[in-house]
Amino acid sequence: MATLKELEFRRELLTAEELAALLNVSEKTVYRWSKLGSLPSVRLGTAVRFEPAVVSMWLRERGAAA
Repeated sequence: MATLKELEFRRELLTAEELAALLNVSEKTVYRWSKLGSLPSVRLGTAVRFEPAVVSMWLRERGAAA
């Protein structure tokens, strides 16, 4: 899994598939968290993307290990 520091410096938006792999959860879980508003996301037309720095902060707020 990428470290929180690596996420903070990544510039490209993450897909649900990439984020699911990083968090070791299913894509369905990532989409559900996004839809419920618990995981911040960006909508680009019909696509859902995730800002790495925001995901890093989200993980820190939840006490995820670095």
